[in-house]
Amino acid sequence: RTFVALPHDGFRYILRVLLHGLKKALDDKDNLWTDVHVVRFEEVWNMWRGALLLFFRLEESVLFVNIEGVTTLGDFDVRRRSQLKSRIIVLIQQIDELTPSRAAETPTREQDIRSLHDIAHGFDVLVPSLMLYFEQKEKVAEGKIAEHWQKRAQRDRVDKKTGTELMTAYKEGDPSAADLAILYTHVLNTSSRWKWRHNAVPKAPAAQWEAQVLKRIDMFVKAFGVSEYDIRMRDRKPPVSRGNSKKL
Repeated sequence: RTFVALPHDGFRYILRVLLHGLKKALDDKDNLWTDVHVVRFEEVWNMWRGALLLFFRLEESVLFVNIEGVTTLGDFDVRRRSQLKSRIIVLIQQIDELTPSRAAETPTREQDIRSLHDIAHGFDVLVPSLMLYFEQKEKVAEGKIAEHWQKRAQRDRVDKKTGTELMTAYKEGDPSAADLAILYTHVLNTSSRWKWRHNAVPKAPAAQWEAQVLKRIDMFVKAFGVSEYDIRMRDRKPPVSRGNSKKL
């Protein structure tokens, strides 16, 4: 995958985990939407949405600031990006409000089932909006980066700046910083994943962060009976190395 799409693929992966879990819950509400399942869903949802919101901020302060310092992104300027991301953020907030833990009182079973259907509908609206943003960004930014940052060292410097911002957020108490650091390279093979972390967040307790993220995912997929085949059904390729990128 390319430099730009790398973190997107981590978000896409976790999104498929959530979607498959919701689908299974809708098919078997009595057994797969209990209090335990609600907790598992909210754990992974909170991880994913927190990391995505932080990612939205960091890409503006690092990636876009640097690329727009040497070229323009045409119609995908800061105004267009803000419009797309504002809509996504509103949709995320709407799903947040639907989660059972946000209820003022302990929800009834009927209310729990209603929240499941409402959350699933929320994802039906959120997913196309997020995919549109990712696809537009990849279409515009990948070509510009291939043109202006042809050397790997240039892209590594941007990764390092991203890592610096991640560590600043982490030290300021943002729990999403650790999650984003792991999701950022989740689709890479082990060697490439650790090379990125060594460059971007060399002093971070990355092994501990990864264990925490993987534990949440593992508890979710076991609770909902989601298989790795389900998750990867749309991209059955093995984990990739950034060195295999077609363009970069």
